[in-house]
Amino acid sequence: MKYYPNYPINQPVSLSIAFLLMVGSVGGVIVTADKTTAQTVVAVTGKIEWKPPGGTRFNPVSKNMTLLQGSLLRLSQGATVTISCPDGRSSPWSTQGTAGLTQICPPARTISGRSITPRNGGAQDIPYTILPRATEILTPQPILRWNAATGTNSFTLTVRGDGLSWTQKVKRANTCQEQTCEFVYPGQPTLQPSVAYRFVIDADNGRSSSEESTAGLGFKLLDATLATEVREVRDRIITQNLPEPSNALAIANLYTSYNLIAEALQTLEAIPTTERTAEVHRLLGDLYRQIGLSQEAEVQYLAAIQQAKTTNNPFELAAAQSGLGEVNYALGRRETAVQLLQSAKRGYEALGDVEQVTRLKKRLMKIT
Repeated sequence: MKYYPNYPINQPVSLSIAFLLMVGSVGGVIVTADKTTAQTVVAVTGKIEWKPPGGTRFNPVSKNMTLLQGSLLRLSQGATVTISCPDGRSSPWSTQGTAGLTQICPPARTISGRSITPRNGGAQDIPYTILPRATEILTPQPILRWNAATGTNSFTLTVRGDGLSWTQKVKRANTCQEQTCEFVYPGQPTLQPSVAYRFVIDADNGRSSSEESTAGLGFKLLDATLATEVREVRDRIITQNLPEPSNALAIANLYTSYNLIAEALQTLEAIPTTERTAEVHRLLGDLYRQIGLSQEAEVQYLAAIQQAKTTNNPFELAAAQSGLGEVNYALGRRETAVQLLQSAKRGYEALGDVEQVTRLKKRLMKIT
């Protein structure tokens, strides 16, 4: 059972993330994440093909796939593609021939990557922080989530930052389900925009999340002006009445472009498990990997690979294999990591994605 204090909560609506190019490793080596906002394909009619930035060949476009800035689309006669653009509008395009994504949608917002050291598994009796972790947040009453450390009956939760210190003791029976625990921050003391905060969990088994000394694991409430922008675009997406998971994927692109990783994860996780596509699972894996949670990412990448094989989706298969390879490297399984990254490279070669092939070649040279 999860305990939520008695006040209204603004539930995030849905999500998607762009390609996440990360380099992970073990033993304190930093993971770097270069993020580029993607756009979501929400409807496809007729024959439509796509070529990634720097690609050498066109491949079929499918619903719910994400397109990066610089992609090209090729439409046959009578074909129409609808894309959820960064401004929250869904833009149908039916002009025969080849067009750049920037002809269909306005330029996407980009943000600089962050550097987080991945957890390499570690002891499961540590109540490590899951959310909010290395993220901006949109709501001043965020969901606090942590690992349900083994051998514990209660936890002391602390949120601290410049001029703020909040503490709450909670029981495992009231806040935890299976391997995770949740409690909603009550909003008092009030979190201030752009101030760095840290969520710390001390368990009654003597272990603490502060044992994880990685830098950059805190969170900030998004600047008020930017928060207004996000809500306006999100509401515009909602009015499009897109089907799921397209609606979720579109809002995900929005959230991740403002580094709202916590909201993005919660949005995707609101999709019932039976309705999650390869894209959804892979994006969940990308998000967890971005904030350094390798084990959580592994679960999602494995599900993405299974879905991609079932639905014959070579693009998502290669992306998930690449992500899972990095997760395995972070967890100290170098041989498995190399095999997965090699499989991903072969997949991208078949798709003509030169940019991804080049990246993976460099990565494999570094770790072999």
